[in-house]
Amino acid sequence: MPAVAVLATFAVPQVRATGKALALLTEVLPSPVKPLNLIGSRQATEIQLPSGTADLYQGANPEAPGVLLVHGAAPGGPRDPRMQQMATGLNKLGRTVLAPALALGDHQLDPQDTARIRDGVHHLAELTGQKVSVVSFSFGASYTLVALQQEPDIQAKVVQLATVGAYFDLVHLLQGVTTARVPSPDGELDEWSPRPGAGETVIEFLAERVGPEGQTLIEAYSKRNPEGLSPPARSIYDLMVNEDPQRTRDLVSELPGALPIAIDQLSPAGRMDNISIPIRAMHSREDPAAPPSESEFIVQALEPPATGSLTLVGSFSHVTPARGRQLLTDAIPLVGFVTDVLQIQERWGYRL
Repeated sequence: MPAVAVLATFAVPQVRATGKALALLTEVLPSPVKPLNLIGSRQATEIQLPSGTADLYQGANPEAPGVLLVHGAAPGGPRDPRMQQMATGLNKLGRTVLAPALALGDHQLDPQDTARIRDGVHHLAELTGQKVSVVSFSFGASYTLVALQQEPDIQAKVVQLATVGAYFDLVHLLQGVTTARVPSPDGELDEWSPRPGAGETVIEFLAERVGPEGQTLIEAYSKRNPEGLSPPARSIYDLMVNEDPQRTRDLVSELPGALPIAIDQLSPAGRMDNISIPIRAMHSREDPAAPPSESEFIVQALEPPATGSLTLVGSFSHVTPARGRQLLTDAIPLVGFVTDVLQIQERWGYRL
């Protein structure tokens, strides 16, 4: 009878999901115990999608629900070690995993990345015959929201979206990097400490948009002397040295070329009413790449039938977990978040 009771307990989707969540967390977090090492995983196969390539980890059961993994701005994209750990962990748990390669991994601002995400959803849903669960990180999480907003019909193939360290509005991030203050959902301005060197990273990225004058712009920013800059370069300079949060959006609108349009198109803000699926968001309380208020904006902007939840943790630096005891303080919220992400597919029944 005890054995029967145990088997009956594990037949409950939430219990199975909690067990898998614990196993997956030991795989992707710094842990001396790696129970999933006892389970073999398949090697990733690079496949061609209409808009690019993706790494496919075929599950043991070809009809098991699939998980689309969307990377952030990390070098290597889907082959970043953290992404590979997550993909192989999910694959060992029986899931088919697809990880599309985005230009974001090469620090390129490419609107086609949203098409690559949608192509991944289409391919994985067709491959498994099941609705897809999407797990996304950093800027890739926000790109995923944009991808779903641009073609809302594709959400019929998505059972839920999990985001880690997403942003709501790129203007908010530019405001935070330049003024150290970001808007909050309650209408106030919060102090925020961006990653050291964030200003230099942004100016180097923007300087590429003014061609040969880019290096001159970088030097002008370093010296805080705009003398001799052309109007396009000067507009970037003015944004980067601005200290007034109220001016940021106007300064962004004056950036050269297609930059203002790209910043708007790659921000989920303003189009959240196009989202109709559950959103499970997680964010670090001290995130140096995107303040936690950005995930608050995302969850609060959802409208029925969409639902949302936000889990705040203290043991991550953006999307990278810390080591040691700090992780233990987040054990319960981390297990709860991953359980919620896995549980919905444990029921299966989400056939197309």
